[in-house]
Amino acid sequence: MGKKLKVGKTRKDKFYHLAKETGYRSRSSFKLIQLNRKFQFLQRARALVDLCAAPGGWLQVASKFMPVSSLIIGVDLVPIRPIPNVVMLQEDITTEKCRQALRKELQTWKVDVVLNDGAPNVGANWSHDAFSQANLTLMALKLACEFLTKGGTFITKVFRSKDYQPLMWIFQQFFKKVQATKPQASRNESAEIFVVCQSFLAPDKIDSKFFDPKHAFKEVDIQVKSVNELVSKKKPKAEGYSDGDLTLYHTFSVTEFLKAENPVDFLSKANEITFNNPELESHPITSPEIRECCCDIKVLGRKELRLLLSWRSKLRRFLAKKLKQDAKQLDQEMRCDEENAADGEEEEMEKKLAEMKAEEFSVENHKRVRILNAEGLALGAQIATSKKRARDLVDGSFHRFANSEDMTEVPAWLFDDEKKHRKRPVPITKEMVEEYKQKWREINARPVRRVAEAKARKKRRMLKKMEQAKKKAEAVVDTVDISEREKMAQLKSIYKKAGVGKEKRDITYIVAKKGVGRRVHRPAGLKGNFRVVDGRLKKDTRAAQRKEQRGKKQLD
Repeated sequence: MGKKLKVGKTRKDKFYHLAKETGYRSRSSFKLIQLNRKFQFLQRARALVDLCAAPGGWLQVASKFMPVSSLIIGVDLVPIRPIPNVVMLQEDITTEKCRQALRKELQTWKVDVVLNDGAPNVGANWSHDAFSQANLTLMALKLACEFLTKGGTFITKVFRSKDYQPLMWIFQQFFKKVQATKPQASRNESAEIFVVCQSFLAPDKIDSKFFDPKHAFKEVDIQVKSVNELVSKKKPKAEGYSDGDLTLYHTFSVTEFLKAENPVDFLSKANEITFNNPELESHPITSPEIRECCCDIKVLGRKELRLLLSWRSKLRRFLAKKLKQDAKQLDQEMRCDEENAADGEEEEMEKKLAEMKAEEFSVENHKRVRILNAEGLALGAQIATSKKRARDLVDGSFHRFANSEDMTEVPAWLFDDEKKHRKRPVPITKEMVEEYKQKWREINARPVRRVAEAKARKKRRMLKKMEQAKKKAEAVVDTVDISEREKMAQLKSIYKKAGVGKEKRDITYIVAKKGVGRRVHRPAGLKGNFRVVDGRLKKDTRAAQRKEQRGKKQLD
């Protein structure tokens, strides 16, 4: 039989040893580090209050990550050893004396973050401990509502118990965003979770019933009712059937259920919900259990009714998102139609120019494309627009210069000079040639603009990658629960994925002198990378290049 370890020894995990190595007073410091890494609330905070702060591990983390000269206050029943630039208060957070002490320290300030990692002394009675923890959380929330600034953050520890859902509902009345999370540093066997409440609403008036544990938990519990409890149990008077209601079995469609203003009242009147929309029936949210529940509403219990209400909320969000996407797509299509209508004439003109800009033809012994110049385009336009002009050009091609004498015995320069002048001038004007030259300039300018736009897009993508890599690198550097070697490996991987370091480095080549060898000291005044090369190899490379160039000239 194996030896049973003591509970205290099993608690000394890697975070316990890391806290000892890094100088933190408790392993719970890493819970706050991991919460801050995920939600980023300490870097922007200028004032912070830590409730139930002993022994001061969270205060150490706050003083490290918050800006310089920030106000940090720690409150606990037991004394806390001093921490530089941190104010300590030995008070009970449930008393008025604690509030007065906080007002004295803060004066006119409002804090940006309130932390609560407090818990009662856990005993044998779990129900009593869970209720005490919920009561302590309510008291911490009461202090937070008094001293938090609008838009502030409240982070508290909560036990998973029957009071968890009521607490979450209360948090949602005071904060825009409420998220529950369990950091890696929190033990798996522990019932604790941490609730991060962001964007404090700062209402003008707050009902004191929210902070009364008995009333708050009871009120939230009573709000969740089944359909049978909502239906009156009094025997109704015999008033006959309602107008148009001739049956006791009411069937409604899923569309009517989604459009109902009061879904609870709707479920109290319905016997069956039918699917009149195939898309909603085949949606992944509509599980077989949901379809079974829709067959007979009256036999459902509290759990199934909650499931139907949750299903309705998800479907409404899905339909709202779909309508938004359809509206956005319709807007884009209308925009495209307007742009196409505006650019229609320009595109038609560009198409005609593209058809007229070049003529491909085959020449014997050459697979080669000839692109017309401005004179050729002007002449082609005349041929295309006038049949008479085309006939005149064909007839005019037969003249006394068409068949010349054999010019093989004369020098090449004389032959080229004669070729320029032994032809009849083409009947095109300077204005037509200049018009096509201007069009060619516009066509040639477009690729330059596109290249510039592509370079700008590439630069924007690179800057975006660099920003993302910088944020990831900062998060890695701020991590304290990994070694420096692991940090360097992660940083290299991040910057490699971002494409940093792929640029070509400028290298200066130095020719090694005879007898010196490859070990050459850096020359005076030389900066950057340099490489020592063999002088003979350099000369041979140049000779090979010259030989290759001579061979090309002979072929031409």
